[in-house]
Amino acid sequence: MMTINVKRRVESIYDELTKSEKKIADFVLSNPGEVTGMTTSDLANQATASPATVIRFCKSIGIDSFTQLKVALASGVTKEEPIENSDIEANETVDSIKEKLLYNAYQSMVDTTKYLDNQKIESAVEVIEGAPVVYAFGIGASWLVAENFMQKFNRIGKSVIAISDIHIMLASLASAPKGSVILLVSNSGNTKEISYLVESASRYGVKTIGISQFGSNYLSKKADIGLDTVKPKEAELRSAATSSLHAQFMVID
Repeated sequence: MMTINVKRRVESIYDELTKSEKKIADFVLSNPGEVTGMTTSDLANQATASPATVIRFCKSIGIDSFTQLKVALASGVTKEEPIENSDIEANETVDSIKEKLLYNAYQSMVDTTKYLDNQKIESAVEVIEGAPVVYAFGIGASWLVAENFMQKFNRIGKSVIAISDIHIMLASLASAPKGSVILLVSNSGNTKEISYLVESASRYGVKTIGISQFGSNYLSKKADIGLDTVKPKEAELRSAATSSLHAQFMVID
């Protein structure tokens, strides 16, 4: 089982946590070594929260139990934290740019493999294998992932149709053969087009597989099978969708 990087996971969804969960998060981030020797009640008291909040916090960051949280923290306490994901800045050297791009790509893929649930992957494979037709849709940079999915799966004999126009996709879903599947790719998981397609697919009896960032979003909640990618703590103003694309391509592969 791969080690969970608790720090990056907490930081990536910190803004989505409740006020009480943030108290737990703050203490965990500041005192990871101390938490490994605590009970649920100990941590709750130190963070002026309740034991129930500790359990909810664990669930919010995708960890099943407080014991699993302590194991993950213990495995990471002695490791030196690498540099954070960062965007290219003005007047950087080529070597610096290469180093940043390599680190960002590597880290997004490593973290995504940890977020991915093996059972969900197997379920997605089973659904795709049995589908007469698989549709694929994404907007912006996510469209590149839908195209990549179509190209790879068509090469191995699976009928995949990637459509970038939502109106044409809706018409296709309305007449889709029984047992069809649609793969929906969205980093945020909250775009209106993606939300509308999830609802429409359900109405037409088409199963949905969603690829979106870890955390609480519409696609991950509503898709029949939701596959999580890393949610990197990126610069507010960044050059392009780079880390998210590497993560999404990893899921497809």
